[in-house]
Amino acid sequence: GGLLDEAVNVSSIFLKGGVVVSTEARDPKQKEIRYVKKTGHKELNTPLVVLINGSSASASEIVAGALQDSKRALIVGSQSFGKGSVQSVAPLSGDQGVKLTIAQYMTPSNKKIQAIGIVPDIEIDDLPQDWVSQNQSTDSFIREKDLKGHLTATIETDSERKARVAREKEERKERIAKLKEKKNKKKTTLSASEDYQVLQAIKVLKSFSLAKQLL
Repeated sequence: GGLLDEAVNVSSIFLKGGVVVSTEARDPKQKEIRYVKKTGHKELNTPLVVLINGSSASASEIVAGALQDSKRALIVGSQSFGKGSVQSVAPLSGDQGVKLTIAQYMTPSNKKIQAIGIVPDIEIDDLPQDWVSQNQSTDSFIREKDLKGHLTATIETDSERKARVAREKEERKERIAKLKEKKNKKKTTLSASEDYQVLQAIKVLKSFSLAKQLL
């Protein structure tokens, strides 16, 4: 979230000029355009990636949309929240009032934010780190250190060697148990569209062509 003025200020740091955001109301004549501030600190040549996810809302979506439309930054992550409405408070009596939705925000290229959000240039699923750790498939591989009597990269003292051997023994036990569990499960084929590493590699390759547009 955040305030509109701060969204304009943040966007203005990275943009030389142009529109940051505009509003669209029922009456076409009631249109407000907020432009990039020409003064103040500028970072116009620094490579820029903006991370967004489903919790990115309101002012943060304005910033992401402005930088995306201006081809100033690559937007990476998952689709944002989609809060693009403009509210105004009309006072009634005393300390009472009513909040009215009077317009909606539009990105510089007139894309709507409300209930749509910002779609990233490179989509990467927002996965909890504990889920990633629990589902890593590294235990399905046998490495050099898994071989008994393997060479080490450094000269060890007796205590270091004993500690390493004990540690590797426990790791082998855990790996064997996981491999047995995996073997007992029904075997299925894995297509490229289901391989997380392949999908991320494709997105990285896609970023090359997108990054060139920013140079």
